[in-house]
Amino acid sequence: MAINQSVSYANAEYETSKELKSVDVNDGMGSATNGTTGEVQTMDNVLIQNSTVADAVAAWVKDCLANRKTLSGEYRSDPRLDALDKITVTNKYATNTVFITSIKYSYNGAFRGEYEGRVMA
Repeated sequence: MAINQSVSYANAEYETSKELKSVDVNDGMGSATNGTTGEVQTMDNVLIQNSTVADAVAAWVKDCLANRKTLSGEYRSDPRLDALDKITVTNKYATNTVFITSIKYSYNGAFRGEYEGRVMA
């Protein structure tokens, strides 16, 4: 799926998050380090029961959060789009692959969507 200038109401807004230092899963059961400065992202999940899985989850979260750029915008939506989908967002600045983190739909004769997502490296 793609969000381009023909379905977008305006160009996507760019925002940069804080630098990621590390990811901590279940109070130290698993961890992944990204750098020496920044914030620590903590994650608690009762379904993660062993350190091997916790380390794999921490590495996946680190890879998702390592790129600090997020995009948000409004578009004439396709209601098949859901959170955690990977799409392409094209505007006058660039074409980015985006991992959708939040989506909101409204209907007033036609679907309108508001999205937010993290740019994948």
